[in-house]
Amino acid sequence: MGSREKYKNFDFAVKAIAQTNKFKLNIVGSVLRVEEVAMLNQLIPGRWELFNNIENLTLNELYNNAYALIYPSSCEGFGIPLLEAMKAGCPFIAFNSSSIPEVAGDAGVLIDRLEVLLFNESISIIEKNREEIVKKGFNQANKFSWEKCYQETLQVYKDLYK
Repeated sequence: MGSREKYKNFDFAVKAIAQTNKFKLNIVGSVLRVEEVAMLNQLIPGRWELFNNIENLTLNELYNNAYALIYPSSCEGFGIPLLEAMKAGCPFIAFNSSSIPEVAGDAGVLIDRLEVLLFNESISIIEKNREEIVKKGFNQANKFSWEKCYQETLQVYKDLYK
């Protein structure tokens, strides 16, 4: 499950949630470190929950019920959680870096800096355009599949073999 290494910017997600009373933070991933629990209990006491080793059905339900996925990672090889969110009809707020823009397309809200003000603006964008963002997410997610990945990889090998 998801890690919370420094480049994932978990602390930004917690601080962004802390500045509003609207949201609870559902954390999907590995067991929390002591310092992470301390930060959560200090900044958003009673407004967070950890989901560890969950089934895909439970993950999908979390996406279905979420206001948005917060994905502030600054370095990703691909960004599977963005696809999962889009397929589940969940808008996202993501850091505009690495491979994220390619996966996201125009389907979510990308922020150029990890600043709480930009997070708040993103919340407003989702509030005003939720239906359109969800629709764009479904369309963007349909551009990716394991079958397409397999076929394109196979073609690379065939081209190299010639």
